Amino acid sequence: MKQSLADLKPSETKVIKCIRDNSKHGKRLMELGFLPQTPVEMIRYSPFGDPIEFGIRGYMVALRKAEAFDVIVHDN
Repeated sequence: MKQSLADLKPSETKVIKCIRDNSKHGKRLMELGFLPQTPVEMIRYSPFGDPIEFGIRGYMVALRKAEAFDVIVHDN
């Protein structure tokens, strides 16, 4: 089963495996630093659950669930 960033729990860290091939957000995600072999930590959900805050490459970024779903991750 493929696990995406949208599946992570707070304080959980995974490594990016890839971005889904049919992602309409792929280019933007890569520009933000969501590249293969990059560790990413799920920080927290917003009060209503969308967007989700992640820590990556020394900064924090908030992604919508639809965007986070497009990033496939695996264990360290």
